[in-house]
Amino acid sequence: MAVTGVGILSQPLEKIAELIANVGAFQTWVDADDASEAKESIFLCGLESGESARPFVAVHLHEFKSVAIGGGGGSTFSDTGSAMLVFENTIDETNSESIQDAFLSFLNDVGAVINGMKNLSNVNAYLPIRSISKHSGPSCASDAEANVSENYIQIAFILEW
Repeated sequence: MAVTGVGILSQPLEKIAELIANVGAFQTWVDADDASEAKESIFLCGLESGESARPFVAVHLHEFKSVAIGGGGGSTFSDTGSAMLVFENTIDETNSESIQDAFLSFLNDVGAVINGMKNLSNVNAYLPIRSISKHSGPSCASDAEANVSENYIQIAFILEW
């Protein structure tokens, strides 16, 4: 049974996933035919144990704040928050001839997704984005450097709504 995010903490994450899935550049990056298929490459919180699904984006709840508008009892509240978006892809012969090529290709792909998110933000029912900022990375990890089975590259952003 699939659970749907309907609460003040889970609904924004669902809306972020919906926004990302509808970005054409994301669909291209994950080789999806449509938004529904693209959602298979978006993970709320992280991957299931043993799952390997690169390229992907993991969406984590980062901060949440509910502020009273007008003060006093019985106030109306405005909810804001942020999510961490972690983009990751494998580095292999299909996307690079060198680490530098993979690095630049990855940044091109993720940059196109971020631009697409900005373009769709606040359109129809998509979540309005207040800001997107780089949190960490980009960084590369190789099986020679770390205890990983594949070479990969990763970058994280904070998205505020």
